[in-house]
Amino acid sequence: MLVERNSLRAICRINHCKLETLLHWLELAGQQAAAVSRHCITGLHLAQAQIDELWTFIKKNRNISNRVIPTI
Repeated sequence: MLVERNSLRAICRINHCKLETLLHWLELAGQQAAAVSRHCITGLHLAQAQIDELWTFIKKNRNISNRVIPTI
């Protein structure tokens, strides 16, 4: 909902939750994203800008990686 430019308060109204609850969910999501990033990019010694570019590349090419390769 944040990606679609909803405000935090609007998200709280839509989901019938408190702002503190939403902020807690966002903190957990951030921790999970950091863990995935650490797991996937271990040992590459990249700068933050390079990591951002890598994830941008992955997002742009998501449709290519989901294609089914026919077996012969």
